[in-house]
Formats: sequence, structure tokens, C-alpha cells
Amino acid sequence: GGFGRLNRKYGLTIDNVLGAEMVTTDGKIRYVSADNEPDLFWAIRGGGGNFGVVSRFHYQLHPFDRNVLSGLLVWPVEQARDVLEFYAEWSRGVSRELYTGPFMATMPDGTGVVGMEVVYNGDPAQGEKEIAPLRAIGTMIDDSVKLQDYKVLQTHEDASAAQGIRSYAKNGMVKEFTQGLVDDMIDAFIPDPRTAIFTHTTGGAVKDHGPLDTAFPHRNTESMLVFYSAWTNPAEDEEGKAMCRQWYAALESHTGGYYDNIQWDGDKTVDDNYGPNYARLAEIKGRFDAGNLFRMNSNIKPA
Repeated sequence: GGFGRLNRKYGLTIDNVLGAEMVTTDGKIRYVSADNEPDLFWAIRGGGGNFGVVSRFHYQLHPFDRNVLSGLLVWPVEQARDVLEFYAEWSRGVSRELYTGPFMATMPDGTGVVGMEVVYNGDPAQGEKEIAPLRAIGTMIDDSVKLQDYKVLQTHEDASAAQGIRSYAKNGMVKEFTQGLVDDMIDAFIPDPRTAIFTHTTGGAVKDHGPLDTAFPHRNTESMLVFYSAWTNPAEDEEGKAMCRQWYAALESHTGGYYDNIQWDGDKTVDDNYGPNYARLAEIKGRFDAGNLFRMNSNIKPA
């Protein structure tokens, strides 16, 4: 899919791919686009690394002022219910320019927090007005939202995945931020600095495409939940993975489908994830990779 903090305005990355140069299992170099081998072009926009090696992308670009109203709003985890219940209702009516993504984590000093990633891709003055109701909830412990380089927010999680960090992640698509989801997020919170839950918000331009328009079928989701654990001691490997799995299991009933750049290790099948698109993907896979060479992934079996 290609989730990003600008996708409510510009769509997913796959919505901005105009073409791609790729090598298929027969050794041919192909340029695929809407006009040239359209089936293969459709498949690689959401079908993962199942069809060949892409050596070049041709993208649609958008004018963008890199200085945007952006940053984090953070509250104590004890205020999670107020924050998340407000977000669940309020976020349904925000503009395409506004991206807000909730997260729950534990700081290194043991303080549990609930927060929002905020990016407003438009007039900063209008953005201040739009996020004002969110700022009015509870009593924040940090507000770093200001006009600043977009890369500040884009890189603020880099340390958690730096060289030498051992990590494990799971994810799931959420169609609606319901009261039940809020309740379970709060009940399942794990107060450990090594693990956290993030979200990638969708909607807006992401929903401008139907579930069959590209191989990515999850157009009607509101968010993607990402469960992430990170540690440095190899002796903590099993414990780190177990925390992530525990948090995911508590919220799994609210999800449907997953982000296929992460290899699925559960018992749900790949065809469930692709839903109405799986049969077409399997047929295209059969044409271009009948021997299933590209299989070290969330694998689509060739028809």
C-alpha cells in the first residue's frame, strides 16, 4: 500500500505509481503501466513482492511545502479513555489536510502515555483551528505541534529501529474506531518501555479508489494498528515477541486483513487478506511466476 502521513490528501504510495520497470522470472525487463501490461501493473500495486524485482518506479509528484504544522500531543495514559473516545468521534469529520494517529507507549522512565501524531498539510492557521478541540482534551504533558520541517516527525521513531535493535511487529487493518476497540486498547495496555502500539490513519484520498481498483483491497479502513516491540538483549527475544503477540491477540477481533510487507506468521490465510482480489492475483501469479520463485513473503500461490 505505502502508508504515509500525507495519504489522506495524496492517497497511498501505490496510488501515485504511474509505472514501474521490473524483471520477471523469465529474465525479461518489462515496463508496466496502465497502458502496458496492465494486469501486472495492477498486481504490484498492493500484491507485495510476489511478481518480480522492481528496478525503477515512475511516480506522480505533488507540490509540497516541507514546513508543516506537525508534532506530537501527549497525555498520561490515565487519560487514555477521554482522549481515545473523543478521537473516535471527532476524527470522522476532519479534513483531508489533517492526519492524526493515536499511539500508546511507555516512556523509558516508566510513564505510560497516550498520544497523537499530528500533521496538517495546509494553511497552518487553519490547522491550528482544526486541532484546537483535540488540544482541549484533558491535561497534556507534552505539545510539540508547531510549524516545522516534515522530516522531524518522519524521523522521530528512527532510534527505535536503529542498527543493533532487535524488534518484532504485527499489524491489522481496522474499519472503524469503535467503543469496543477503545475499551480493549485500554484494557490491553502493556506498561513496558520495550513495546508500544501505533496507528497509521487512512480515509480521505485513500477511499477515492475502490477495493478492486488496485490489488490493495483495504480501502474502507480507518486505520492500521501496528504493534511493535524492540529490545537489545538477545536473551529477551522470546519475551519481546510474546509481548507484541499478547497485545495483538487482545485487539485482533477488531481487525480484518494486514499490511503484507510484513510476513504473516499467524493462522489466517493470505487469500483472506486479499479478499475479492485473491483469485485475480493468483491467476496473474500463475502467468508470471508459475514456479513461485518469489515466495519468501506473504505468498500468493500461483493458480
